[in-house]
Parts: sequence; C-alpha cells; structure tokens
Amino acid sequence: MDLLSRPKKNRLLKKIKTPYLITTLIYVLYFFFIIFYSYKTYEIHFALVLIFPIITLGFIEGLKGGIVASGISSIMLFIQYYYIGLSRSNYQSIPCYLSFFITFSVIGILTGFLSNKLREQNRHLSFLYNNLRETQNKYEFRYNLVKITSSILDPIELSKKLVELLDISFGYSIITIFLADSKHEFLNIAAYQKGAQSLPIERIKFGQGITGMSAKYGKTIYVKDVTKEKNYIMGYKSTKSELAVPIKQNENVLGVLNLESDKYSAFTDVDIEYMELFADQVSISMANAQLMRSTWELSITDELTSLYNYRHFTNMLERKIDEARGYNRDLTILIVDLDDFKIINDTYRHPTGDKLLKKVGKVLLESVRISDVVARYGGEEFGIILPETDKAGGLLVANKIRGNIKGINIKAENGNNMFPLTVSVGIASYPHDASHWRKLVTEADKALYTAKGLGKDMVICR
Repeated sequence: MDLLSRPKKNRLLKKIKTPYLITTLIYVLYFFFIIFYSYKTYEIHFALVLIFPIITLGFIEGLKGGIVASGISSIMLFIQYYYIGLSRSNYQSIPCYLSFFITFSVIGILTGFLSNKLREQNRHLSFLYNNLRETQNKYEFRYNLVKITSSILDPIELSKKLVELLDISFGYSIITIFLADSKHEFLNIAAYQKGAQSLPIERIKFGQGITGMSAKYGKTIYVKDVTKEKNYIMGYKSTKSELAVPIKQNENVLGVLNLESDKYSAFTDVDIEYMELFADQVSISMANAQLMRSTWELSITDELTSLYNYRHFTNMLERKIDEARGYNRDLTILIVDLDDFKIINDTYRHPTGDKLLKKVGKVLLESVRISDVVARYGGEEFGIILPETDKAGGLLVANKIRGNIKGINIKAENGNNMFPLTVSVGIASYPHDASHWRKLVTEADKALYTAKGLGKDMVICR
C-alpha cells in the first residue's frame, strides 16, 4: 500500500483544462451579451457587467485569473468604446476609459489575492486536519497494539490478532506472520489475513526465500520487484513486491512479519520504518508468549517420548467427544501396549527400553494424521484419539501400526539385535461403545486385555 498517493495523468490533464474552458465559456457568453446590450442602450451601466467575470475568475483561478480577467475585460471595453459606441456613448475621453481599466485591474488583483489567501488557509487547515487525523490513527493503533500484546499469552492467537490489527490499520494486500521453531531451522505460518487465498507455502527454512533470508540474518529485506530477485520463492502469483521484517529480541529471531503487494515498489520508507517499529514493539510480548507456550507444552508433554502425557490425553479426549457430540460424528480411540516390554527391560536394560519407547512414539506419530492425538498413556502403553473415525477406520489404523511397529530394528546396549517387537491394541468407539470419555477408555482397556489374553500381537474391537 502506498501511503503517499500519486495523481493520475487524466486527473492532472482535467485540472489544467477545466479553468481555461470555464474562462472561455464565460467570456464568449458575455461578449455576445455586451454586443447585444450595446445596441440597445449606450449608457455606462454595461461596463459594470464586465466586473462580474473578473470577480468570478479571480475566485476560481486566484491572482493570475483575476489579472487575466481584468485584462480581457479592459480589451472588450475598449472594443465597445472604440468601434461600437465612439460617437454615441457617454465615454467622451480616454481618461474615462483609463479609470475603468484601473478599476478592473484593482478588482481583479484584490479578488485574486483574497482567493489565494483563502486557498492558502484552506490548505493549511487541511494539512492540520490530516496531521491531527494521522496522529489520532497512530495513537489508536498503538493503544490497540498495547491492548493486544498485554492480554494475549498464546503466540498463535497473538499473531492472529496482530494480523487483524495491521489489516484494519494499513490495508496491505497480503500480511503473514511466521514464527520460528525452537531449533531455529524453520519458519511456520502462525497467522495470515482471513480474506487472503489459501497459502501455498506453510513452512519456510531459515535462509530460504526472502522471508527465510530475513530470519537468517535478522535484517529487513525489501524487494521492489520480485521477478528480478533470484532468492524469491513464488507463493502468491499476484505478488510483485515483498517486505520481510524480522521480529527479534536482541539477536534472537522469534519470527518474521511478511508483507506482499500486487504492485511494484509498493512499500515506502514510511512503511518500512513503521513496520520495523511495530516488530520491535511486538518482540517482547511475542517472547513472553512463546515462553508461556513452552512452559505449557512442557506441562502436557512426556519427557521421554515428547508425546502428550496422560493428563493432556484425557483433557483432549473429553474435548474431542464434546465436539463429536455437537457435530454428530464418530470418534475412535486406540490403546496400544508393547508386548513383553518387562522382558525387554530385564534382558537388554532400561537404556535400551527407553530408546525403544522413543522409537515407538515416533512410529506412532508417523502412522496417523496430523489431526489425530498421540500420547504416552503410561509405562509401555500409548493412547491415540482418532476424530471423525468410525470403528472400521480405527481397525485399519491399528493394523497399520502393528505392521510399522514390527519394522522397528534397534540394537541393544551390548550390540545384539533385539527380538521382533509386537503390540496389542484395544479399540473402542464413540458413541457406539460409550458416550462418556471415562467409559470409552474403560471399554478400550477391556479390548486390550482381551487381546493380551488371546495371545498378544493382535487388534481387538470392543
């Protein structure tokens, strides 16, 4: 968005042509009127008619218009005096004509001078009004910024509100906020405009593209023409220029504010300065939000496997069942237990067992959808929530997990290969097996113990 507007050529041409058209039209009409009037009467009053276009043009065009109009009126008066009314009019001497010439000139100059003064005052008042409005907008923007940054402690939600504020306040074509991961390897999209089309790129590596370069070096990057930038990675097809501003605290890059436009050289120095100020003000709140989120993630994460823990699993299950009930949809849970895990620990020692649990957690995550929830239920047991999945769908996922677990190959601490790993899985579905989350877990546990009792390495549906 250009904060400084540029006048269009057709408007400029219209601005130039309009005064001359008005001047010509007025004098043509009055010229014919004076000729007609001169033949009807030869009194001095018709000269007063010529004062009207002087006043009119003085107010319309200012001092120059008043002077030009007084000159034209004097010439027209001279024509009438010399050619039409020389022998019949009351103009008997040159001094009489000169008095009118001086009168016309004074009226033209005074009218034009007053018009210029009024225009100057109007411009000054307009300037003061615009400054006042700009100052008001700045204070309103800063007030809303402080209000948002002081009340939201989740970095994703904070990013969404900041994008909304930028959209309302500045109206840029495309606004996106990326947040850096904990290892500073990737930038993930946290928020973008609601009205924007779906994003073609949701994850960018540090150093990749304009946004990634801004994150890697911690500097603002402005590309006026992306077609001439070799590091540009096409996201939106309509993008012509791009501005990437890092959000950082000291030298730690927390994310990147990315602006795109469908116009070349769309961002001014004022835009860049304001967005850098914005990023600087946001950085402290973003750092606090990320710290709070990290603390919260630690409280819901199993330290060994980095999966969700039992408490978060039960909270999520209760929430997901409420959602399934509200939308009248199915939900399935799996309880996965590693067969003979105690023997593994006793035979190959606990470090090997811990390594195995980590690997199993990774395999489980790779075996389900992003929308599914995987948690370490306790010990060697894992819980999986499959939203919008019936029992038949849960059976397919469970058998897929069984096959993937058998493919795990981990060497023991002594260097020997472990025996093949198997799992038993119990399945229960909402609302067919239970309508409450506690009852659903109980039913899945019963199915699991049935699988254990029947010989292990199998899937049992309740």
